[in-house]
Amino acid sequence: MKSHPDYTTYSTDELLEALEGIDKKNFPDRVKRINMELTAW
Repeated sequence: MKSHPDYTTYSTDELLEALEGIDKKNFPDRVKRINMELTAW
């Protein structure tokens, strides 16, 4: 089982940086989680 980043511990800047650098094609689930965390702020 793969380990996924815990985006709940990321700051807004870290979330934006992660979103910018992530491979959106290969990790669409992570992109969704990052966006969910950003809208929670």
